[in-house]
Amino acid sequence: MCNLKETAEAFSKLLSTEYHIIIGKKGRLTEFNLYFSKEHFHHLSGLQKIGDNPHIKHDNRLGIFDEIIAGKITCDSLIANIGFPEVKKRITHLVAMEELMDSNSLVFKYRNNNNGSQIKAKCLLVSTHGDNEIYSF
Repeated sequence: MCNLKETAEAFSKLLSTEYHIIIGKKGRLTEFNLYFSKEHFHHLSGLQKIGDNPHIKHDNRLGIFDEIIAGKITCDSLIANIGFPEVKKRITHLVAMEELMDSNSLVFKYRNNNNGSQIKAKCLLVSTHGDNEIYSF
């Protein structure tokens, strides 16, 4: 089941929340703030993986979020796109982002030079949702 609107509504609860995260290891502290905006939903839900679709204009990420909330963009309108399976997978887990962020099960670690990834990040948040590990950079 894919409920894009439900996921966007759950994500909207995070828009007024800022997380202050402190990580300590071997006497060294790393601190950062994490916040969410409507524009972030586009990437976190995987909508950038949807190719040419008249419903998704990648230069209007704020508008896309608002159209999802209004029910104008749904999973049914995206299902024919080749990138949809990845989007559906992300939507399934993104609905629980607040729960994942508020849990005490987060693990922070990241060394981009050791894993071959091109992602540039200081921290990787690893949490679980069901039987799946969720990675947030």
